[in-house]
Amino acid sequence: MDQLKVLILTTSFPLSKESVSGLFVKRLVDNFPPNIQPLVLVPSDKKNYKKSDQFGYKVLQIKYAPSFLRSLTHNAGGIPVALKRNRLNILLVPFLLFAMFFRCYSEAKNVDLIHANWSICGLVGGVVGKLLSKPVVTTIRGEDVNKAKLSILYKIILVFSTRLSTKTVGVSNDLVTTAKSFNKLDKGKFEYIPNGVDRSLLESCTNERGDTDKGFVIVSVGNLTENKNISLAINAVHDIVKKGNKITLNIIGDGPKRSELEKLIESYRLSNCIFILGKLSPKEVYKQIRKANILLLTSFREGRPNVILESMVLGTPVVASKIKGVEELIEHNYSGLLFSPFECNELVSCLNKICADKNLQERLSTNALNKIKSDELFWDVSASKYVTLYKQLI
Repeated sequence: MDQLKVLILTTSFPLSKESVSGLFVKRLVDNFPPNIQPLVLVPSDKKNYKKSDQFGYKVLQIKYAPSFLRSLTHNAGGIPVALKRNRLNILLVPFLLFAMFFRCYSEAKNVDLIHANWSICGLVGGVVGKLLSKPVVTTIRGEDVNKAKLSILYKIILVFSTRLSTKTVGVSNDLVTTAKSFNKLDKGKFEYIPNGVDRSLLESCTNERGDTDKGFVIVSVGNLTENKNISLAINAVHDIVKKGNKITLNIIGDGPKRSELEKLIESYRLSNCIFILGKLSPKEVYKQIRKANILLLTSFREGRPNVILESMVLGTPVVASKIKGVEELIEHNYSGLLFSPFECNELVSCLNKICADKNLQERLSTNALNKIKSDELFWDVSASKYVTLYKQLI
């Protein structure tokens, strides 16, 4: 059985070249070997895109409501943030689930395996897999487990997703350990396969730093949601600027907290050194990371942040929250600097330390890049591990 047909079920996938929605799902699929024939199923958003022939494989869109109502997916923070932003969106959830189920059931008849992304898709794909006797692999990420810790509903979704799936893959060891604690009867179903980065980034790891007009440049990348804790970064820059130091913070991303953050920047009178750049294309994000002196991540919770992997391979030192998903990638004072996401003083201390020591910057970036290489954290390696798993299950 050399040629394998795999249905990729996901709530996020970049339907245009500018989109970053579910970009890591696309990068995994793009790195599948030629013997894997993927079929991607993803809910459509408010735009009616033409058939996506740009990928080299089929991407089918699920239309679960009139176009002007399709607001559950492809936005910053995904379905949880969409529900929080507008409670009436809960009325769309049954339509989304039913539409995903029927389209998945119809398409899965002609594939060898279903690969669901996130536990909500694992729930849908798992039911279809049981009905059609197809193996199901579900990949869970930080959002699945972090929400399950806080909400009984998300915990139930995660538990039943695991129960219905043949295998559940966590992208970090911590996610696997925590998910096992919720699924004591299904511990043998879990696998660990990390995300990766594109090998092509190794060729562009030379940076473009040294913009003296802007001082020391920090870049933050992520959805502007409460969990990303961007206000801490703004408060830290405020403390540093108050002491007469020149520093610039470029914030890449968009989301429900944007207006609140803009007001905070304005209240500190920092509009000349803190910039919210909004959503940028992947190429532009890489360019901004290369130009920066530091990649800053201030999140309260993460699974295994792809932006840290990308910064590590691009040679930009990382300063990040001391949380489990990050600690698997960054060793404090060796491959990056870590701080408590609740302590502004700790963050200020880390930023001042790295700003003042060029040798430290070089050592951190060198050690980080060596970890990427030694652990082989590349998308083609991740794809190869998934293919091995697929073959074991078929």
